[in-house]
Amino acid sequence: MLISKHLFSNHSLGNEYIDIHLLVMTLNAIGVLKYENNYDVINTRCKDFPLKPSVISFYENNGVCKNPIVVTDDDFCLDGRHRVVYRKEINDTVCSAYIVPKEYIPSFIKRRAVSRNY
Repeated sequence: MLISKHLFSNHSLGNEYIDIHLLVMTLNAIGVLKYENNYDVINTRCKDFPLKPSVISFYENNGVCKNPIVVTDDDFCLDGRHRVVYRKEINDTVCSAYIVPKEYIPSFIKRRAVSRNY
């Protein structure tokens, strides 16, 4: 159940990034994107750095965003890290997710544009 109006954040890899929007839309078009309405994030791995107090405060006051996260088929979070970390902290580990086969990811890695200051 892909909802094309969802916004996805690019997954940073330093000087490169994964274009998550293009990844999800393309894999959906070729029929390999999976959707899980009740995905348990208890074992989902993410980039490891703490949530900012402003993010925690936002979730406490407004609730956690309901948009699906994006994870690989080996349970690594590509989009939705804040939601995954927060859900683990409050022991509410079930959410919706798009699951992408990890072997497709290299095709969606892009180099960041180099800005030139003249």
